[in-house]
Amino acid sequence: MLFALLGFEALAAGVETTVVVSSDVAIDSHSQRADEDTVEAYTRLHARTRGPEGRWFLSLNGTHTVLLGEDHEVYWTLEPGESGWNHPIGAQQVRAGLLVERWGRLDLLPVLDVLNGRDLRQGPLTPPERIRIPAPMAQIQFNSWNPRVEVSWLPFSSLNRISYSGTDWSLLQQGMLTGLLSEASMWEGDALTTSTGQQSLAAINTLIDGALPAQERSLNHILSADALPANGLNGDLAIRMETSVQRIDMGVVGGWMQSRTSASTLPSVLLPYLQNERLPNFDEQEELYSAAENSIGPIRPAGAFAGGEINGIVGMVGVRAEGIWEQRVVVTQQWMQASVSPRVQGAIGLDWSRGTNFLISAEARWSHLLESVPNMWLMTSDHIQLAATLNLMTMSDRIAIQTSSIYDITFSEMLLQPSIRWRIDDQYEVGIGGLILSGASPVPTRFLDAMIFQGGPLGYWSFNDNFIVSVKRIW
Repeated sequence: MLFALLGFEALAAGVETTVVVSSDVAIDSHSQRADEDTVEAYTRLHARTRGPEGRWFLSLNGTHTVLLGEDHEVYWTLEPGESGWNHPIGAQQVRAGLLVERWGRLDLLPVLDVLNGRDLRQGPLTPPERIRIPAPMAQIQFNSWNPRVEVSWLPFSSLNRISYSGTDWSLLQQGMLTGLLSEASMWEGDALTTSTGQQSLAAINTLIDGALPAQERSLNHILSADALPANGLNGDLAIRMETSVQRIDMGVVGGWMQSRTSASTLPSVLLPYLQNERLPNFDEQEELYSAAENSIGPIRPAGAFAGGEINGIVGMVGVRAEGIWEQRVVVTQQWMQASVSPRVQGAIGLDWSRGTNFLISAEARWSHLLESVPNMWLMTSDHIQLAATLNLMTMSDRIAIQTSSIYDITFSEMLLQPSIRWRIDDQYEVGIGGLILSGASPVPTRFLDAMIFQGGPLGYWSFNDNFIVSVKRIW
């Protein structure tokens, strides 16, 4: 229906319509695990139509995914993009619909950009324009006030999207779950339960190992489903005030918001068996069966937040700074446990450009948990990261060279993403690039090792080095 609407509206006077199709093929530079995907291909469609003066806008996002490895997967996803209504009412501006609202100006290490959930299912292979997930939102901007005030209401709180298993960017890498079941089918218990327990686990392993990729994606959908009822009573409210003084822009934000991360936790009653690699004894099974009735419990706390940003130019250098305090954030712990803690974050960015053809920027971010949380996983109480980006345009802006990098000081990990793109004409663009990840800790291949991994996110997924070829077509 939305495709038809895009076509009909495009015939109206003053309507602008754009369709972009881009294909990115990531080829693993060297395979480190037998069951990882050696080729990931994403063909993304973005269709957008915009009414006169931007009074309304509709867009559609589609992705055709091909994953080639031990299991071959090919599937389509289609969903609405940013769509809504934008209209002045007196001196006020009102927007409503599925919206994307970006706060802050830091690109690689943002801390204030918190309103929209993020799509993390393809890791760094996700293009920047697809990272933020459009959310049901209503906004009113009071332009006649000084400072300007903008109020945003999200009736259904946004949520990050992650993959739990089945891909190179999943929380559990391919083969970890079946590997755990295979190992557990040889664990020992007491004389009454060992044989039965081993046979049951072996049967479950056979069932899961034979599951189709589509069935595994369905399981991911179930595990990542929002635990909040969609009744509009668990919404978010945010207020932003901003002003400009000469060449300096300043803004403060605050409000009440559900966590964008939902942590699914294993029942603590399971932990002794996983940690000690043993089967439950006969007198322990009743408690274990009771826990299995509610095997995964989501944690998605709500809390207040407040922050601010300031941006300006000092001499020839652009300066961007932002910070935020959050009352309750999800903290992941070992063995798929989770806790909550207040957190403060601060970040700064510096930019230097030479005309419009050369830009270099550097960013730094510091995060600090205000409460002590034991046995953290992929996180730490104090986290420091650095980032840099270089952009060079040449050949009458037809060739673009870009390099983005992140260095995690706390975990001694690195991400490097170079690329070169050639704009053939106004409609076609081709490019090549790479993705390099490295970490100080060995990459885990077993579930039991992954649960006590001592590194950070870049190191956890550091086996995903890729050579990338891209093509883009614009209508």
